[in-house]
Amino acid sequence: MKCENGTNELRLIKKNLTDKHEYAVIHCCHRVWEELYVFSEDELLNISKSDFMNKLYECYNLIPQNHDYNTYYYCKTHEKQCIWNDEKLEVVSVSTSPRCNINCRFCDIKSHKSVSKNDKAIYFTILNMLKNNNLKQIELTSEGEPFIYKEDTLQYIENLTTNDCKRLEIMSNLTLLTEDDILRIYTASLSNDIEIKILASCSGITSETYKLHHNNDNFERVVSNIKLINSLDMLNCINFVITPENLHELDFFKQFWGEKGVKPYKCTATVLVDYCYPVKNATEIVLKSKEYNNYISKC
Repeated sequence: MKCENGTNELRLIKKNLTDKHEYAVIHCCHRVWEELYVFSEDELLNISKSDFMNKLYECYNLIPQNHDYNTYYYCKTHEKQCIWNDEKLEVVSVSTSPRCNINCRFCDIKSHKSVSKNDKAIYFTILNMLKNNNLKQIELTSEGEPFIYKEDTLQYIENLTTNDCKRLEIMSNLTLLTEDDILRIYTASLSNDIEIKILASCSGITSETYKLHHNNDNFERVVSNIKLINSLDMLNCINFVITPENLHELDFFKQFWGEKGVKPYKCTATVLVDYCYPVKNATEIVLKSKEYNNYISKC
């Protein structure tokens, strides 16, 4: 199942439930995240690897019922064309653990985060069942912080082979990683011939703005880690979530990182969503701002 944006991808996410723990399989190109299948917690803990992968392939071959290319951003920007075909499943994104070490004020899951005692077991059960399937890419992304289970995640990375995936993509706030940890990831990438790319979250270019948005004092560590990751050619991008309180830094975002060796195209900015942010009409404030329009005009 290939969408017009060019990715043959399935995502596994933890549903936003407080009374029970369920895990949904969705496709990347959904305006509303239509559930192709929902695993229960017990099912994931007891399913065989072959049955799990068969269910993913079954989902992959479904044609979503609620996909509307007239309203979805990716389709609107690609001439409203959605092409569904039976190309091989290439990418699986795993976002099943909402655990995180920081509490970003714009986080879209913090108000309905539901944590299970089995979160870690399920997370690594899924990751291990994805191995030996010759995927193009595995992603550790979207919800939570992958390095909350740092040693387990590092060992998982070190044990990957090209029979598992050709590329590993990781979204992280980078506050838990040391220089030695980053060098372990780099060494694993070289020795296992796996391309590893890290998406860094950093919504401020000063310690004050960073702390306001991420509720964290590790700005200098994050900057240092990003510089090292970039020097090792493992940086995918640095994402800056735009809010009314950091708009004044947006025009200087690329310049700040450019002075540290980061290419402009690796500096991405995301508009926040109102429902997860305390400022009323925050998205409207951002979209109508001079700073935002200046940034967009330079992209």
